Amino acid sequence: DEAVARALHTRLLPLINLETYPFMRYMLKRRGVFTTLVERSPAGPLALDAADKREISVQLEALADVIEHFPFGPE
Repeated sequence: DEAVARALHTRLLPLINLETYPFMRYMLKRRGVFTTLVERSPAGPLALDAADKREISVQLEALADVIEHFPFGPE
């Protein structure tokens, strides 16, 4: 149903807007795939700061009802 899809997209959009290479590494670490956020090439201006990580946690919590494998692990 289009209305349901649009509503879900609206809820996911804040996380989609944050999506960068460092974001994906951070999410994979939170899911337990990676053990570290160390990169071969530094992320530079795309690096996540404490405010970014806090916002990601807030957005994930807001989506807890639609994420199958919740909660994500610790930072």
